[in-house]
Amino acid sequence: MQTTYHTTPGYRSTGGSYSEFTPIEWFRNPHVLYSMDEIIPFIGSAYQPQDDINHTVETSLDKLRKKISFIISLERDIYILKSCYVFEDEKAVINHVKSNPHLIRILQGISANILNHFQKDDTLALGVFKDPEDPEPEYIVIKIITSPQTEDPFENLQAFMEDWYYDNVDYLHVNIIFDFDYK
Repeated sequence: MQTTYHTTPGYRSTGGSYSEFTPIEWFRNPHVLYSMDEIIPFIGSAYQPQDDINHTVETSLDKLRKKISFIISLERDIYILKSCYVFEDEKAVINHVKSNPHLIRILQGISANILNHFQKDDTLALGVFKDPEDPEPEYIVIKIITSPQTEDPFENLQAFMEDWYYDNVDYLHVNIIFDFDYK
């Protein structure tokens, strides 16, 4: 068997046993030749068995799958919100929803229940409002766009609040403002 020699830092054989030396020593004596048997203990700490590498790759892939799944789910949920609401400033609304993904289910629930208290041809608009004097973060604004013939829209909103909102959303302390606009 032929021995291959390398000038690499690691362990140096001294009379059949290994003695550790530092890379500084190697730089001082680069002309010293070392066999692969002398180098393997040095690189052994950097070596990962195939099972460890597979585990690392699988863990990374699982994290990537979860992130992709979250992104796809978020994009799907935003698409669903677009079918329920008219976005007033689409970029601002999408950025706010992406930074507060817990709002998605709340907004879907509101859209599914609020129009039960209004006319079928009424629509909902979604916007974002930031009061420059208020230290609170941005507010989601749900604008109910109704016809002027609607009898007392405030009473309808109050009925929605009592029937659904207070039981399902109010305790979550989300920053939602309801507003009206007329067609």
